[in-house]
Amino acid sequence: MKDLARNRSATIQDIARIAGVSPATVSLVLNNRPGIAEETRQKVLEVAKELNYKRRATRRNGNDGNLLALVMEELPMPVFTDSFCGTIISGINQAAQDAGYHVVLAIVKPGRGADRQIPPIIASGEAAGAIILGGGDLDDEFLIRVAEEANSAVVLVDNYVYGHTFPCVLANNVEAGFLATQHLLSLGHTRIGFIQGSSKYKPLNERLLGYFLALRQASIDFSPELLPPRMSHGSEKGRKEMEALLKLREPPTAVVCASDQTAFNAVDVIKQAGLTIPENISIVGIDDITEAAIQDPPLTTVHIPKREMGIAAVNLLLSYKSSKTSIECGLQLVMGTQLVVRESTSSPGQRP
Repeated sequence: MKDLARNRSATIQDIARIAGVSPATVSLVLNNRPGIAEETRQKVLEVAKELNYKRRATRRNGNDGNLLALVMEELPMPVFTDSFCGTIISGINQAAQDAGYHVVLAIVKPGRGADRQIPPIIASGEAAGAIILGGGDLDDEFLIRVAEEANSAVVLVDNYVYGHTFPCVLANNVEAGFLATQHLLSLGHTRIGFIQGSSKYKPLNERLLGYFLALRQASIDFSPELLPPRMSHGSEKGRKEMEALLKLREPPTAVVCASDQTAFNAVDVIKQAGLTIPENISIVGIDDITEAAIQDPPLTTVHIPKREMGIAAVNLLLSYKSSKTSIECGLQLVMGTQLVVRESTSSPGQRP
């Protein structure tokens, strides 16, 4: 530890590794947050003292510049062609330009833990603040590192960090999953499948929770076979899961999909099986991306206020910057969702 203290400045990650705790726990201790055992707290403080840990001073250009960093994980397609992220980015750009700021996009390549590189615009202190869009490969440990390096306002969009008070802008994803499932229940469906997304995205996990809540409210027992394990990835997501549902002895009469893109693929599988939508099976997506309205049939979905989330993120970021409010007093702004009924859902029909 002494060698580390002499050779370079210690980081939260260094303290976490030596103390045997998570970076989030170190952050909570250093910011005097509750919920940490006293023994753990003392151990973290002792390691921090031994390493001569010091908070970074605020960089002048980070406060006075007109650049905002937009940090995202690397997607399988260009970010602007992704309807969900692209719409959020459009809102971010609009709000930033209205406030006299320029947005610099920083794509983070896949990596592991401390090996994942902090975007240069943040490490250099050029950005007046940072907006981090989405999660996935941008795990909690990496987000804490970014906040430490930025040493200025950081706002998360469509993500949050467990046990940390980062300000963030979210959709009510539990509500989205609930509304989608409740709609099918109201039509008379009782055997409803769910095609889930990757567990590394917290919003998708919450949509599944909404599905469970709707079933419970309707006093319908959950059937594990209606929740197939995740088997498809990338542009193929939802295909193998839908195939598994159709192979059941008693297939579902309706399916909720964790995203619209998953629903599009599920629809393809249903059609290839010689079934029709919604006569044989109803499908509901979540996101309400542009393509949902022009599907065959047009997709019933739950609207996520994507553009509004982007605008709100910039406004929230700039409010922290201008008011000098501590970023540790993070505000979670949760936006409501809305069911959009189209032609992919109806009452249970004839089974072939």
